[in-house]
Amino acid sequence: MKLTNTPAYCSGCYGANPEQAHVDFEAAWDGPTIQDRNTAEGIDAIVIDDLILCEGCLRAAGELIGLQDPDKTLEALKLSNAEVIQLRKDYAQALVYTSRLEEALAAKQQGANVGSTPQRRAPRPKAAA
Repeated sequence: MKLTNTPAYCSGCYGANPEQAHVDFEAAWDGPTIQDRNTAEGIDAIVIDDLILCEGCLRAAGELIGLQDPDKTLEALKLSNAEVIQLRKDYAQALVYTSRLEEALAAKQQGANVGSTPQRRAPRPKAAA
């Protein structure tokens, strides 16, 4: 197997994809004959007899056996990392807020206990049945 210059057509999708990388499997096969309208003389027949696949066909084949697109995986990882960073910031803010609430509650309890006796409320009257 090797990377190759862009062939006239892909052996898998029969498309002409010059913008994509192609892999030559260095294997012959009895492929179709395609009418090529891009020749200077007009219509010409091109026989696909070498197994050369475009990047799109290779990616589709890889997905069939569980391979993942590294670009998609990298993008998902970047999004996950950004989310983790934001969650850590939110967590730190929540800790500061919780600490302030605990301090305020402790100060309130301490102030209520200084110099005063606790007052008991009178029991509520029972409702008539």
